[in-house]
Amino acid sequence: MKHFKIICILFILFFLDLIHPFANALNVDFLLLGVIFLGINWRLKHSLPIAFFFGCTKDAFLPANSSFNFIELPLLCLGISYCISIFLFIQEKTKNLIKVLIVFFALLMHCLFLVTQPAGFIPFFTLQFLLQSFFLYLFLDFIFRKWVLLNKSSILR
Repeated sequence: MKHFKIICILFILFFLDLIHPFANALNVDFLLLGVIFLGINWRLKHSLPIAFFFGCTKDAFLPANSSFNFIELPLLCLGISYCISIFLFIQEKTKNLIKVLIVFFALLMHCLFLVTQPAGFIPFFTLQFLLQSFFLYLFLDFIFRKWVLLNKSSILR
């Protein structure tokens, strides 16, 4: 059931990326936030194939954005899993801070990946993307933890 819920969440986030409900007022990559959530809370053997599938799906349906999502999203899961494995034996309060820093670092890596794209680099929109994505991730994390009941699953960290 938890697999079904997270797949539904990712499909909803993909659909939000597809329709852009807030136009240019909200500069957020919803599916990227879902993959970051998946990488932080699920084990690599479950999150990597799901990230690859949604990366390929995003490349197929949204070719105007970035054409390397099928590479970027699984690499993001690998990087998040590696960072979390480094900080495996720390206290719970520090672990929450490390997770927040990992989210910010993942968003920063996505911005650096966007710099290599032909669309160019606009500093204001990058700052807007970082801030809006970070705060939206914290909000979505709160909501998803309540809905999916993350603390009681065997496939989670």
